[in-house]
Amino acid sequence: MAKRTSSLEELLDATAAVPWWVGVALAGASYLLLSWVAGVDWFARPGAGVDTGGMVSALVAVFAEYGRVGLPVVFVGVAVVSGVRRWRLARSAKAGEPHGFRVPPDQVRGFGLSATRNDGGNGLTGPAPRRANNPDISQWSLALIQAVEWLRLEELAAAYFGQLGFRARMPAVGIDGGAEGGGDIQLYWEDAATPGIVVRCKAWRREPVGVEALRALLEAMGASNIAEGVFVASGGFTPEARAFCAGRNMHLIDGADLLAKIGQLADAQQQALLALATQGDFLTPSCPTCRIKMLFRQGKAQDSGFWGCANFPRCRNKLYSAREAQAG
Repeated sequence: MAKRTSSLEELLDATAAVPWWVGVALAGASYLLLSWVAGVDWFARPGAGVDTGGMVSALVAVFAEYGRVGLPVVFVGVAVVSGVRRWRLARSAKAGEPHGFRVPPDQVRGFGLSATRNDGGNGLTGPAPRRANNPDISQWSLALIQAVEWLRLEELAAAYFGQLGFRARMPAVGIDGGAEGGGDIQLYWEDAATPGIVVRCKAWRREPVGVEALRALLEAMGASNIAEGVFVASGGFTPEARAFCAGRNMHLIDGADLLAKIGQLADAQQQALLALATQGDFLTPSCPTCRIKMLFRQGKAQDSGFWGCANFPRCRNKLYSAREAQAG
């Protein structure tokens, strides 16, 4: 777990999770309701002696009188804080530095991105996960294919099939709905109204894809009534996975196969795919739901940490392990 900066920061994050219009609506509703309460004599009863009901009614009236001003102010304040925090999160996410912490510079070095460390002693800094040397981006190589994060691999696969003449439909995107990361790419041939091939990608560099992932693809093919499937895995497949596909209309493409297939394209096509694969930061994992770059948060222990979504607190996705960071 990453250490938060303060209780105030936690309160602001919770406030930001409330849509601004909710605060405005509550402000108006509380004003109207308490104005009505202030004008009603709730407990007064005629009779001799001390009118305790009248005293209670007077106290309620006083509370309502002040509350109809105070509560709307509080709710408007919540709306303002929520709006400002959401605007800052959206703006900083576009800049690649959301929510007060930064992408470790050794993870974006050499790719045209600037990043600084936040050394405020708030637990959000520390050593980033170690990476191998950044791959050469001047030409295609197996190291480059295996270095790209999961979403870039999906985009690369879709673009590759696009070079072959297919129309590729990517999974839906968005924090408010749509498919999560690792969704299937559907391929349409020429002007076909329905997809003919479904493509699934996994960027597991340290672990080959096994039979379970292939079974899941086969089930997805059946559910979508698509007869042909392709599985692209930059790290390769287990022998059992390859045996599972024998006799089925399923094709396996590992990193070496993808490199060879790209090499068979025309030079201009290869360069176009290379530009797509290496544009910007292609190493940092993307959020499986929001499909924006995640940010590394340092845990309490020196060797711990996790990737968090830039849309926090709206999205609380976290990736802890190397495999999770590679997986869509």
